[in-house]
Amino acid sequence: MTTRRSLIAQLPAAAVAGSFALRARAVFGADKSVTVGITVPLTGSDTEQATLMKEGAMIAADDANAKGGVAGYKINVIVLDNGTATAGQYDPAQAATNARKLVSNPSVVANVGPQNSGSGKAMAPILSQGNLATITPSSTNPDITDPKFAPQFRPAGKAIYFRTVTTDAYQGPNMANYFAQS
Repeated sequence: MTTRRSLIAQLPAAAVAGSFALRARAVFGADKSVTVGITVPLTGSDTEQATLMKEGAMIAADDANAKGGVAGYKINVIVLDNGTATAGQYDPAQAATNARKLVSNPSVVANVGPQNSGSGKAMAPILSQGNLATITPSSTNPDITDPKFAPQFRPAGKAIYFRTVTTDAYQGPNMANYFAQS
């Protein structure tokens, strides 16, 4: 019997920004496919960068599928827009709605996104309660993964929020040092 965790652990490191994490409690069905969510703000001022992130994740899924999937499982993708016309950019309320959609879908094994920390703060508690991991290509607020904020952002206890970039706690001082030394 294959679990989500064992299936995704076999995914090549290059696929979808280098990592997937997943809900281990479920077992895959006979259709031999899994779904990965992509949640980025495709409406508003963040559209250009979000589209690049979405396309990169989709290319990784397509590449994995072209090689027979992951352990024989095809990767399906569901794209959800975290942006709204009302906000004119990312919208934390929409991000929370999208997180609930992903968690309620038993075929979803992981999420790529969010792009923005505001969306990450809205999504993390929901994803934690649903035991659904996400890997963000760009959200940098240190609070979301700081252990002292664990009760707020990972109420179920397990780490579910992973990054491909470092937090503002490191980026800011390092940029300041770079410019001071240049």
